[in-house]
Amino acid sequence: MSQERRSRWTRTAALLSVGLWMLGGAPALAKTTVGATYGQVGARSLSAYTLVDGAPRKAYAVLETKRFSRRRTGVARSTTRRLARSGRTTLTIGAPRGTKRITARVRVITRTKRNNGRVRTRTVGTGRWTTIELTRTGRTAKVGAVKPKDVVAVTAPTAAAPGSIQLTGASSRVRPGEVIALGITPAAPDGLLAQVTQVTPSGNGTVASLVPARLSDVVPAGAFDVDIPVEQVASISGKTTSEKTPRALQCTSSRSATAAALAELSAGVKLSAKWTGGSMFPPRLPQLQAGVTGTVEARLEGELSLNGEAKCTLAPQTLFPAPVRLATFTVQVGPVPIPVVIDGQVTLTGSAEATGSLSTSVKARASAAASVTYDRGKLTPGKTFERSFTHQPPAVNGTGSAQVTLSPAIGVRLAGAAGPEIDLSGGLKLTGNLAAPAGQPWWTLTAPVSLGAKFKFALWGIEVDSPRYELWGEEFPVASADPATGAPGSSIAGGGPAPEPLPPGVRTRLTWDSDTDVDLHTWNQTGDHAYFRDLEAIPGGYLDRDVIPGYGPETFFETDPAKGNQFTFGVCQYSGKNANVIVDVRDPDGQTRRYTVTLRGRKAAALLTTSPVGIAPYIDPDGDWCNGDGGDPTQLGQVTTGSFG
Repeated sequence: MSQERRSRWTRTAALLSVGLWMLGGAPALAKTTVGATYGQVGARSLSAYTLVDGAPRKAYAVLETKRFSRRRTGVARSTTRRLARSGRTTLTIGAPRGTKRITARVRVITRTKRNNGRVRTRTVGTGRWTTIELTRTGRTAKVGAVKPKDVVAVTAPTAAAPGSIQLTGASSRVRPGEVIALGITPAAPDGLLAQVTQVTPSGNGTVASLVPARLSDVVPAGAFDVDIPVEQVASISGKTTSEKTPRALQCTSSRSATAAALAELSAGVKLSAKWTGGSMFPPRLPQLQAGVTGTVEARLEGELSLNGEAKCTLAPQTLFPAPVRLATFTVQVGPVPIPVVIDGQVTLTGSAEATGSLSTSVKARASAAASVTYDRGKLTPGKTFERSFTHQPPAVNGTGSAQVTLSPAIGVRLAGAAGPEIDLSGGLKLTGNLAAPAGQPWWTLTAPVSLGAKFKFALWGIEVDSPRYELWGEEFPVASADPATGAPGSSIAGGGPAPEPLPPGVRTRLTWDSDTDVDLHTWNQTGDHAYFRDLEAIPGGYLDRDVIPGYGPETFFETDPAKGNQFTFGVCQYSGKNANVIVDVRDPDGQTRRYTVTLRGRKAAALLTTSPVGIAPYIDPDGDWCNGDGGDPTQLGQVTTGSFG
């Protein structure tokens, strides 16, 4: 290739690279999203509060209204204001006499001065058109000039009880009939929208009595659309976290059950409302169209365990001493600030009913959204749900079931007034059946989940207080035993040192964990057999009692060591289906050994050990010392499974 052709190829490649960079490789401009709240002020004026994200520096907000005529449509009027760095600013625009409705939007622009002195205007974001039906039904309430710094204390009013506000300085000149509208302040952490009914001098200021006010008393017509997503910046979102502390269940017997849980909760909310026709003089409720979608994202961990035969419950317990504030956000509707507050709380409940022992744990991640639309008295709910589960393989040594449930819930308040509540319940349920028929799993682990919601719109004075909607519920399978393996049979383990030695004179002690009848059997080297029918059959020793039903202890005492008895020990489940047995054996040298035995089914039996260790055991020649029909253990360490009929 010649030098000229090589140089031409280099220039072409460079131009091609620049072109590709300009087409797709240049950094993308940040997306500008434009929203706004609208409120009627006066007879024919509209106020807009901008909610702009991603706007460039030195941007301007333009509030413009749409012209409707037979000849043409377009922008009728507009007003422009410099946009604050926060993306928030307020614009007001009027309409001609006789206007019944205003259709408006907010547009974000930038202005660049060219070399020739002309200004170039570029639109970087546009909101949607919103129509506001203007209201002329009566006068609106005046908003009192109250500065947050002059507020000493606030007791928010409710529908059931009036409230009060203590004011100093210039703000103390409020008058009855005025409405006080506050954003989030130290004295009013949820904001305040209330009407003054009475003013009383107090020291250097006044105390005003308050009753709840409606947004439509001040802004007779308006609209807003607020979206606080879960992934919003830290300044307006949060997360609850609770420690996984075991909580004891209340049981009907001396057995124990515990449930432990950990929850992380984050939430977002999307609110929209459009109203018209409200007024204070004469009193008139607005026509309201509203929608809300609450999103709950939770990480839940639950553990449960049950030992023994019992029926246990855990009454609902909140994991946080008080609801945790997850997010706050304030929008301006005309002259009224509307704080939106999202609180979160998690409730733990549990129950168990089983014979034997059950334990497991599960981890879940869930995201749920509950929504409702309200249109002139009609509520329409909806939902979405996503989930994933991981679990610890359960330890099942009994028959029955146990369940623990975590219920994260969020509540939304608007200017301190009650709003929608959304709850997501998730948990784990472990069911064991040692007598499961062949081909069926003998334990299953499931995750019951439900989504519910309750909706209120107190801010507009409309008594829409719905019952809790059960939007959706399902029990998800998480894991189960292999049907081909079947339930485990009886077993023996142990033989090592016991945690606590038996006292002198006690040669063995039997305890168990279920409401069944388990018996201790003791033989000496000559075949003398001490059991429930003959407690003193062995010379120089005796069995203290026959415990029916449940738990023990049954104890064999040696009263005359000079007899030189050598013992063989066994256990038999005379009646019942499942028992987890502990047998402690004291040898002549003072050492105590412990054996753990799992007995499955009626007449299940185990031949455990001798004392001292290493001697020849006494073996019942008929092999019917437990079952009565033969087939009982005839070797040390042997165990049999009984029947479940």
